[in-house]
Amino acid sequence: MSDAASSRELLCSGVFELDFRREELRRQGLRIRLQEQPFQVLAMLLDHPDELLTREELRLLVGILERTQHGYTIDGYESQPTG
Repeated sequence: MSDAASSRELLCSGVFELDFRREELRRQGLRIRLQEQPFQVLAMLLDHPDELLTREELRLLVGILERTQHGYTIDGYESQPTG
């Protein structure tokens, strides 16, 4: 989670609530299931209101998440077990 997102716990907009601490999105109090990667992308977008994030910035975030969560190589290709 980014520094800006971690400094706040809850963001409300209309019927939606984004809980940064629990990494949950709720609509009218009901939890909407989000995997970690989509949650992180949403948090990144909300951390930069009124800014245009480039496709490359989003790709970088997604690539970092894929490599750290799934053992992907730096190229984005999944590592194959040897032996």
